Amino acid sequence: MVNYEYWYKLFDTALVNRRAKTSPSKDKSVPKSNVTKQQSTANKAKPDKTKESNSVNGKSSNLTNVASPRSIVTFIANFLTICAVSGLLITLFYVVPWEQWVFSEDELERLQSGEDLEYRNFLATADQQFDEISIHEVPCYEKAYWREKRLNVLPERCGVMVTDDLLPNDQILKLRSLATKVIDKVGDTSYANRESINLQWINLHNLYKRNATKRVLRDVEFDLIRNASLAAREAVSTAFGLPTERLFFNMVSQFTRYRPLVKHNEFRHVDKVRSPALIVTSILWLSTANLDFGGGHTEFLNGPGPEPYSPVLIEPKMGRFAAWTSGFENPHEVTELFWGNRLALIFAFTVSDKLGYESMEALRDWATNGTSQITNSSY
Repeated sequence: MVNYEYWYKLFDTALVNRRAKTSPSKDKSVPKSNVTKQQSTANKAKPDKTKESNSVNGKSSNLTNVASPRSIVTFIANFLTICAVSGLLITLFYVVPWEQWVFSEDELERLQSGEDLEYRNFLATADQQFDEISIHEVPCYEKAYWREKRLNVLPERCGVMVTDDLLPNDQILKLRSLATKVIDKVGDTSYANRESINLQWINLHNLYKRNATKRVLRDVEFDLIRNASLAAREAVSTAFGLPTERLFFNMVSQFTRYRPLVKHNEFRHVDKVRSPALIVTSILWLSTANLDFGGGHTEFLNGPGPEPYSPVLIEPKMGRFAAWTSGFENPHEVTELFWGNRLALIFAFTVSDKLGYESMEALRDWATNGTSQITNSSY
């Protein structure tokens, strides 16, 4: 039962003490002699009041002792409140349909249905299966291939090729796991020399070089990359009429991973502007659109639409291989990625043996031994 008399006397004692301390400063009209008398009177009365407060019910009552437990209780209450609010926010993040507030109705419908509402021209969707090479042919931009013309190695046709039959599925799954591992362990991200921090990558020559000290690549995993490179070169040779023995692997061959970390940076480009030595760029996708990620289509601005630079799209699909001639006839970009991870293995080809390597073994030997066969020659 609460002892109201005890708490009343305790409060009254504290109030009297407070008034005794503050009354001289508040009453400025009181003469100095009276102030002195009041102070002495208060000082005399103070012990009596304190004695009275300490003797109430035979207990020792001190305001500091009373307040100390309260501070501990307040701290615990605040901590529990923060935990409860944090848990509520995390729960709401997963329960509330925030996508409806972040994306427009058109974007949300496109993500949920897997259809692109803005562009209808597709070279390949994720639902389609291409067991043979399919080519979207466009006229070659001849001025872009003056270097290749000097070497008498020109593509017979230009455009974009697609096939879903480059490698067996078990090898694709192993390459997918390998891509994730090497990018996590030795991958690069930089605003300085790439178009977006959303992209992480590891060039194959850097992978081979770092593997000498960090041991991130086993021999069987190197064999996976080598087999994929040989199959890619054979498909490129068939599609564009280029001799296999004249296709060399350029230094920009790499594993890549797109993920939506920051705002999308639209980056339409032509490969020969960035890397003049290239003749064909190829990509082996290791994840599937609308399943492993949303958005992230490869868009070429050479479609059959009524306007110049009409877009035509390829939906990435695990195991799908696409390649395109690197000249001005194939401007392209990766569309905005909304969620997930978009994994790929890129092989870039040149026809100059001074600017590329005949095999993955040759590229690895250069990377680990440090002896470069590449020169500054414009061939």
